[in-house]
Amino acid sequence: MNRRTKTVAGAVTSAMALGMVVAGPATTAQAETGGRFYIVNKATGTCLKGNGNNKDVTLGKCAKANAFHWNTYGPGAYVNYSTGTVEYGGTICITSNGKERPVSLRTCKVGVGSGAWQLASLKNGAHTPIANSKCGYLKAFNDKVVRCGKRPANQNAGTWVIKYTL
Repeated sequence: MNRRTKTVAGAVTSAMALGMVVAGPATTAQAETGGRFYIVNKATGTCLKGNGNNKDVTLGKCAKANAFHWNTYGPGAYVNYSTGTVEYGGTICITSNGKERPVSLRTCKVGVGSGAWQLASLKNGAHTPIANSKCGYLKAFNDKVVRCGKRPANQNAGTWVIKYTL
């Protein structure tokens, strides 16, 4: 099996495991060089904003501030730069708190909801859903609150645009 076939097979398996259609996980090969990016909600035009360790992720007007900067952290984890280092772990990643609940930032480690985030592409300008096997789709609840749960009726509320325009 070649790499593309394995990636497609993995994507289909992941989508079935989630019980929803997701185009497949982004690999580091799909990420743009240069690292940091914004994650912008298509419906609201607002960006995911980290507010520090053990605090909920919110939405806000995109700004050239570390709180709005994201990067990959291993397979299926996304780190935020809203704090420097965190005691006992170094960096903080987006984590699930269960279905239809806000998402938070916690120390990047296996378990505690930080892994298993999947999206279709990390290329600049990509329009992608973001999903987690534990909580469902990442979606804008309004222009300030982001939650994880069932796919929203307004598809744009669950569609995120990747922007490397820092």
